[in-house]
Amino acid sequence: MSERTINLLSKSEVSDIYDSPDFDDHERDLYFAIDENEADILAHFHTVNTKIFFILQLGYFKAKHRFFRIDAKKARRDINFINKKFYQNKSTFTPISREPGYQQRKLILSYFKYQECSDIQLHKLKEQFLLLLKLCPRPQNAIRELITYCDTQNIILPGYRKLQDMYTECVSIEMRRISKVIDGFPLKVMNEIEELISHTSGLVSLNDIRYDQSDFSYSEIIEETSKVRELSSLYLFCKQQIPILGLSQNAIRITVIMLNNTQ
Repeated sequence: MSERTINLLSKSEVSDIYDSPDFDDHERDLYFAIDENEADILAHFHTVNTKIFFILQLGYFKAKHRFFRIDAKKARRDINFINKKFYQNKSTFTPISREPGYQQRKLILSYFKYQECSDIQLHKLKEQFLLLLKLCPRPQNAIRELITYCDTQNIILPGYRKLQDMYTECVSIEMRRISKVIDGFPLKVMNEIEELISHTSGLVSLNDIRYDQSDFSYSEIIEETSKVRELSSLYLFCKQQIPILGLSQNAIRITVIMLNNTQ
């Protein structure tokens, strides 16, 4: 599967996070409101045009904790709202150039104590992703936990494609780590596991293990006792080794499925 086609989020979730806001009138009142501290920052700008652009960027950041390329046509209702509320429609808005817009972003980040997702932050997110895979390796669960982590750490969430690439890379790293541990198992143990799976020897099959004894008759008890005797050494080995993997019980189950799918 291509790393760019992994569905970490549903289409609606991707839209909710990465599309620019689509405010109604109530939301415009809420997100484009300016308090005293924000008014002090606004005073840094000298033209109505740059002030409108700042309020627009500020409101969008309040709503989604990220910045957007401002499409004046798409944002026309928001721009008109800001122009009318604060400047009585005295100015005709035109998008400002890139550098002043970037300086506004820096002021907004500083005000909310947020950080752009730099290479350093990406490395931290990768480490967090690897940790999450030990707890909840399903893509949708891991990415939602990562989004929560970014919110709590005041880090702007990376772009969706970057998240897809990061997930693919981290899964590959985690699978290699687990495979390395398993490859270190003694050959005798590996043979027993293979025989258990394929049922090619006297060992009971996995299907036999899954089912409890049907009753407490003598024959059933003898059969269960035989299972325990045959599997006791393998059980004790696995009981000792599985915790070394550092996986949650849920992650163990899902990781087995993922490993099978790579074979």
